[in-house]
Amino acid sequence: MAIAGFWEEFNKEWDATNRSTIIVRGDDSLDLSAYKVYINQNVHGTGARFADQAPPNSVYSRLQAGVYSVVVREHDVRKPDRLESNTLEIQIRDDEQITIRVSLRDGRILLALDGAA
Repeated sequence: MAIAGFWEEFNKEWDATNRSTIIVRGDDSLDLSAYKVYINQNVHGTGARFADQAPPNSVYSRLQAGVYSVVVREHDVRKPDRLESNTLEIQIRDDEQITIRVSLRDGRILLALDGAA
């Protein structure tokens, strides 16, 4: 099998199981590139294959349906008093898209489901 054929098949299988989307989007108060997004304690970023689908100032992640914990932290792991957001626990179903808003308020990083107060 040629390399291109392998990746086409891999992407097809991966897309069949990872049908849900979490978008973590910084609002006007925060440049998300200065932070890391953690989903279930793993750093997530927008994959090159999905860059055209990601809104500005966001991280676009494709996942399987399930329950996830989302946290945003300042990028520099060596920084004293590194800022960390609240933890947002979410459940996502197949073919669902959830957008999480990230903001900086009073020196704190806050996560909320988009559309929530």
